[in-house]
Amino acid sequence: MSRTQSEHPFLKALLVSVLLLPLVLAACVSTQAPPSGLLVPKEFYVPAADEPLYGTWVNPEYRPPLLYPKVVIHPWGLVELFRSLTSTAYDWRGTSIIVEKWTDEAGNIWYKEFSRCSLKGFYSGHTFGLDRLSDDGKTLETIFGNISWPIPAEMDPDKNTTYAKYRRLE
Repeated sequence: MSRTQSEHPFLKALLVSVLLLPLVLAACVSTQAPPSGLLVPKEFYVPAADEPLYGTWVNPEYRPPLLYPKVVIHPWGLVELFRSLTSTAYDWRGTSIIVEKWTDEAGNIWYKEFSRCSLKGFYSGHTFGLDRLSDDGKTLETIFGNISWPIPAEMDPDKNTTYAKYRRLE
């Protein structure tokens, strides 16, 4: 005895799913460009393996928990902060993506970066960073924003929280 289609509810549901799936997927596809603004760069910068930003930066005057005296920025995007200049175990860790790089008229190198932070292995937020690396490559100044990237005019130690770090000579 042969069964009719109505006697196979599973086959009927499968057939309807297969026919409706392309329509559902087509409705999800967006063809519009992302909105312009501070948070959407036109194109991400692809950093070189030897960016001048990478390395160990120190300032012996800094004390945790707000400022760390040693920061290591690795080429693969890992950033580690250390409680003292001699610490070998990090106290804070995060990831950073360089999204833009340029050089100003004075020869300073600027970076915009997006960082995700973790404390003791747990997500603890994100920041938008603006870095200025001096033309001699020895001084790194960084300011952070919580909502968007700071602009170069905000890189003023008297008006903003600016972190100055000096490259360690090893």
